[in-house]
Amino acid sequence: MDNQVLYERYKELLGSVPEFLKKYLELDILKRLTDVSIFCGMEYGSKNMYDFHAYISRFDHSLNTALITWKLTHDKKSTLASLFHDVASPAFSHVIDFMNKDYIVQESTEEKTESIIINSKELIDMLLSDNIDIEDVIDYKKNSVVDSKRPHLCADRIEGIISVSIGWTNLMNEYLVSEILDSLVLFENEEGEMEIGFNNREVAEKVVEINREYNKRTNSINDYYMMNLMGKIINRCLSLNLFTMDDLYRFGEHEVIDIIEDNKSLDVYLEDLWLEFKTTREVRITAMEPVKDKCINPLVLGYRLFQSIKS
Repeated sequence: MDNQVLYERYKELLGSVPEFLKKYLELDILKRLTDVSIFCGMEYGSKNMYDFHAYISRFDHSLNTALITWKLTHDKKSTLASLFHDVASPAFSHVIDFMNKDYIVQESTEEKTESIIINSKELIDMLLSDNIDIEDVIDYKKNSVVDSKRPHLCADRIEGIISVSIGWTNLMNEYLVSEILDSLVLFENEEGEMEIGFNNREVAEKVVEINREYNKRTNSINDYYMMNLMGKIINRCLSLNLFTMDDLYRFGEHEVIDIIEDNKSLDVYLEDLWLEFKTTREVRITAMEPVKDKCINPLVLGYRLFQSIKS
């Protein structure tokens, strides 16, 4: 099965969008994310460095995360927190974290979540109509089903593993997607919080193994080099006043790319950086800073899969 087709099948397996959620999907602050990739825009880089198999946007990821949350909780508050958890993703996403030297945590852009939400009158009106406290959407990190510290599993994390496996690592098939979704269960963890886990050890072990490959790729020197290279391009554009940092939270990636393409010939350094990003065949560095470790150690039937091994 073609991976783009597989991705559409995955979305079908998640189930239909609940009626209350549909109106939120029309908000401009969410629709912008249809042109922000979960692969941080690396699809537009050198084909010698990456081989992606499907296009997956931050909008897709946000909706999928919300549907996983809804499937497990049937709670509107948690589902909406999931839907808007990436609303502050700028164009090229974690490239901006790399530009900010935030390699390990990769959350330097999230501070804009509150301002983006409170400045959307349409969103505030919708939340009021659904009797949802705006703080429950802004502060999604307090909801352990939506977001939790590693190595715990949450809706954001399991969705990311599935989507990345379909679109990049190529380690997913329809049967495994179905198995994973059918095996997800909520448990109370060691801290007394609700956490997503598995009711099937074999499926949990497969997910851990798939996640290892995901972690390996995002910790590779190739990915580090390309992410930093795009960060240099963005930084150069900012210094040339081609766009502002705030624009990155309003524009999609194609808008940014069009600006770069239209102006690269005006600046030799920018032109060289862009050519390198588009065509490079080899990494031109020999060392890298430590990068975020995407380890997971999920619950299986209420107990950690590994007691002392980081996975």
